[in-house]
Amino acid sequence: MKKNDEIKKRKYILKIFKSVYCGKCSGPCCRLAEFTVFNWELDRFHDYAKAFNFRKNKIKDPKIKRISMRGKCPFLNEKKGCVLEIFKRSLDCFSYPIFPMIKYGRRKNEMMVDGMMVHRSCLFASKISKDKKIVGAMKKFWEEKIKELTKEEVRQWFGKKENYWLDKNIIKIKND
Repeated sequence: MKKNDEIKKRKYILKIFKSVYCGKCSGPCCRLAEFTVFNWELDRFHDYAKAFNFRKNKIKDPKIKRISMRGKCPFLNEKKGCVLEIFKRSLDCFSYPIFPMIKYGRRKNEMMVDGMMVHRSCLFASKISKDKKIVGAMKKFWEEKIKELTKEEVRQWFGKKENYWLDKNIIKIKND
């Protein structure tokens, strides 16, 4: 996806989130921030790396890093929300609480978005899962973004799905 196209899509999605959901929330997701970044994402905000507490990664030659803020995210402003430039936000933070359900093909990097899932840790998870506008916009975003990632990156990003994305913690939204 071209950078300008991605920025437009991110702005549209964030506008909906901020006005409908995040603007009514005290931000526990940002206060208890623990997220994953790809190494190429770290390059985008290397100036802020001192704010991160990296968790030990058990993966050999990891392409991702798990980060724990141990309290409030340093990029969260009480009035403005996230102060990071829209393109510098990691996919994990940007996408939360809506993530793609990935179906893997047989070819090397063949993947497709097989639906979406909303993590129940969000106070608005139930409402978001029924919001066709935001779920549809996020699905379109991920259908393009997934083309830029490898299977290995996606598998590392989600970790062991059976441990992290337990069915009781998500609301599944299958493709129509």
